[in-house]
Amino acid sequence: MDEREALRIAIERARIRLDEALERAKSMDECYDLSLEVDRLIENYVSLCEQKELVPIR
Repeated sequence: MDEREALRIAIERARIRLDEALERAKSMDECYDLSLEVDRLIENYVSLCEQKELVPIR
């Protein structure tokens, strides 16, 4: 498995976890906190792709 495939799998797992977390969220504040976390993860992903000279999947 190459780095790009590993990143794709990690993103898919994160999407699944996010969907599950949103279903369990009990308030809009929790949803907002989750969205901030997702934004941070996306920024980290793009940064990692740039470091590895890969094109981010959007």
